Amino acid sequence: MHFSTPSTSVPARTPHFSPLSAEAEGAIYAVLAALDFNDAQAVHAAHLRLQRQALALFPGAYFDGVNPDGVARALATLILSPWAGQQNQSTQGIEPGVGDALRSLAERLTPTGQDALLHSLENSHGELALAKYVTHADRHCLAGHLHQRRADAPSFVDAWAAAHAYRQAASAYEQAGAPQLATGAWQLAAAAATQAAAAYLRAYRPLEAADAYELAATAHTQAGQPGQGTDARRRAAAAALTAANGYLLAGAPAQAADAYARVAELCTHTHERLAAAHAWLKAAAAYLRSDRPAQAAHAYLRAAELYTQEARVASAVEAWLKAVDAAWTAADTGPANARYAQTADVCLRVARACDALGQRGAAADAWQRAATAYGRARDFQSAVTAWKQAACACEKTAQPARAGDAYRFQADILAAELGQPLKAAQAYELAATAYRKAATASTAAKDPLAAARHYLMAAQASELAAAAYRAVAPASAGAYSALAGAMHDLMAAHLPMMTGQPMRAPEADPAAPQDEWARHAYTRAGDAFMEAGEFLAAADVYALARRHRRAARAYLKVAQTCHNEANPRQAADAYFRAACHLRLTDQPRDKVAKAFLKAAAIYQREGEDELAADACAKAKQHAQAAALYLKHARACLQTGQPLQAAKAFVRAGFQLRKADRPLNEVAEVFATAAAIYDQQGAQELAARAFMEAGLLPQAVSRFTRLNMPGLVGAAYGRKKMDEKAAGALWQASRRVPIPYGPETEESATARRKFRQQARCLFEQTDKAAAQSRRIDPDL
Repeated sequence: MHFSTPSTSVPARTPHFSPLSAEAEGAIYAVLAALDFNDAQAVHAAHLRLQRQALALFPGAYFDGVNPDGVARALATLILSPWAGQQNQSTQGIEPGVGDALRSLAERLTPTGQDALLHSLENSHGELALAKYVTHADRHCLAGHLHQRRADAPSFVDAWAAAHAYRQAASAYEQAGAPQLATGAWQLAAAAATQAAAAYLRAYRPLEAADAYELAATAHTQAGQPGQGTDARRRAAAAALTAANGYLLAGAPAQAADAYARVAELCTHTHERLAAAHAWLKAAAAYLRSDRPAQAAHAYLRAAELYTQEARVASAVEAWLKAVDAAWTAADTGPANARYAQTADVCLRVARACDALGQRGAAADAWQRAATAYGRARDFQSAVTAWKQAACACEKTAQPARAGDAYRFQADILAAELGQPLKAAQAYELAATAYRKAATASTAAKDPLAAARHYLMAAQASELAAAAYRAVAPASAGAYSALAGAMHDLMAAHLPMMTGQPMRAPEADPAAPQDEWARHAYTRAGDAFMEAGEFLAAADVYALARRHRRAARAYLKVAQTCHNEANPRQAADAYFRAACHLRLTDQPRDKVAKAFLKAAAIYQREGEDELAADACAKAKQHAQAAALYLKHARACLQTGQPLQAAKAFVRAGFQLRKADRPLNEVAEVFATAAAIYDQQGAQELAARAFMEAGLLPQAVSRFTRLNMPGLVGAAYGRKKMDEKAAGALWQASRRVPIPYGPETEESATARRKFRQQARCLFEQTDKAAAQSRRIDPDL
């Protein structure tokens, strides 16, 4: 016997007769067409005539053959009653009534008849006799009787199956428009489902028990018993919770997660929001353990919403942020763009929710995560908006450093991805301002290292702002005049107060004030590093700010510290750098030289002859520098480093020349370097060394071989051989065809220079008239 859930209701219709039996149908039509339903005797007579014809309309296999007269009377009633209803006439004269007829007919249907009945519900427009002669509502009611009889049968001992049968009966009654019958069937379904649930619990099958209790809850609700329905859902939640805990203990987190989610949905239905939220948290944890982070994020979101409804702000915020973490985990393990876009949407939702709760710190975190996710999803416009929101949230929560980071990221996207340098410059300015605020706060908190870091970031942001302003197309430059003036006014108001230095006149370039801010920030960073005892960092930052006096003072501090800590090499480096910065100030030369010589002495003690020579050269101690370079050169030759040796010989030669040593001594050193270069195949370097040694033929031959007429001219010029120098320079000034594109500006400039030098030399040799025409006219 086959039972299935009836299909959706189809409006009742007037029976349509087709020629199953033309004689029988013609007799029936004649009776019904002439019938007056107000005439009881006529109705009774028509009913009798239909009884004699009715069985001929249906296949004999539909009925079991028991009490055929009763079946005929029932069929006559079911055929006759709709005609009375169509004419708005009473059916009181029709016996048996429709309800009794349906019950008696349900008892006599065979399995074939039952299948035909259910098939007619699915296809009301078919050729089945039941669909033709019994109304849609009556067939649904008849199906309800069949389902209920099946569930009521003494041999039907499975309470769970009985509950489903009662539910099918109730559904059929509802579609038949029989609410009282439907209510009774729902009550029976609730009782059977409750009985099944108890049996499942005794057998420790909690999930099946939860299913049964849920069916009982639905049945109670449909039967108009909401209180009992709520109680059944609570029992279903308890059973599902038992199942979830069991799965978790058994090491099956995936099944446990689904069960916890079911508990949460049931608790939500019974308006137990806190219990539902706790269940969603457990579900989320189980989802994470089973590598389903996207579902975990959804569970955390559901929990956060419920905590919000219950005004549990702290728990809600914690759940929101966990949702963000889970969404990021999902993004990192899935296809980048799609997953990160989903993650960004989750973060955006969390940010707005936290902001609505007044939790601006958590909102700032969520905005930042959303911005990062949008960036990875390549949705740069949304990323810019999110970074701006993050910066605003950080500013409201007194987190200027984080606000600066947010503005900086926003500016980076505007500049690099969206090609909007003006907006990028403005965002960099906001970042610099935020970093300066952070530095001021760190200074007030007596944390000089943090202040220094923030000033450094402010300086870098200002430099980036300046670069962005300079990247704007020149066609738009006129629009910046007012902006530049306004920025100058701002700087004029604040910079003197902060630095004690006057502001120069307004500039047309809006990047200039940013350069001032950057220099000021670097200076303040250096001051903070000095206060923290980080002298080397301070010196480097002062150098960026071009504060040479302060940089020198900081490097001297570094040198003293390294000397005290027995780090002579670092001390020497510090003395050397200090001297380099002192040289850029108005300090006396002897003080500068003293610092270089201190470095040289330490380098020499440490065996660093080349560095010692460099320091002596800077101190104008040329003879001492030359001796050290020669010592280093000989050491390089002994260790198999000929090119380094040659370089040292050249530098020694220059120092000997500056020390006014004899020309032959100088020439010998340069010649030694040239010979080494020549031996190593460095022809140009060899030629230059020969030229410095005064060995003109050797230099010219190598320059000529290398096709370098300009250097040939320079070599002749060194020997006052003006005519030859002029010829070589003229040759260098000629345009050479370039096979791979146009001539560079650098090459053209060099040619023009050689041409001018050649003309001057020709005129000096009184051959201008003869030689000028030989110069290319297109130069």
